[in-house]
Amino acid sequence: MRLILILALTIACAMPAHAAGVPSEASGIYLGTNRVCRIVLSRYQTQWIQADVACLEFAGAYTVSLTTLYAPGGCWTDSVAINLKPWAPGEYLSLRQYRPQMNELQIVRGTEPGAVASGIGTAEPWYRIGYAPSLAPFTCGATSRKPRG
Repeated sequence: MRLILILALTIACAMPAHAAGVPSEASGIYLGTNRVCRIVLSRYQTQWIQADVACLEFAGAYTVSLTTLYAPGGCWTDSVAINLKPWAPGEYLSLRQYRPQMNELQIVRGTEPGAVASGIGTAEPWYRIGYAPSLAPFTCGATSRKPRG
């Protein structure tokens, strides 16, 4: 019984309390299980972040989406469901975690936006196969403005 309790506590402590967010550094071309996507994350004005997502499914369908998130000084959060087909809702994507050392973006796909935003759906690792620069890069965490001069 103690061994099970120790293992459970070890696993719980190893898991992050919350996701750190996805920085613009994650922008790129990704290979998913059934599509290839270009994802570009950029700061928009001062308080917003935009996710420009264009995907080509292996079956031939092409989808595009531009989603804007209010995030003053922060990162793209994992609690946002991006509508992959804005003209015909039905498939959503959530950017969960970026792992630069593995060139990997953890995502969740599904048909219910609330569930996808909560991390419920088909979880997949997408692998970066190319770079797509951010139009206005940003980092995660608090931002500080340095005086010019």
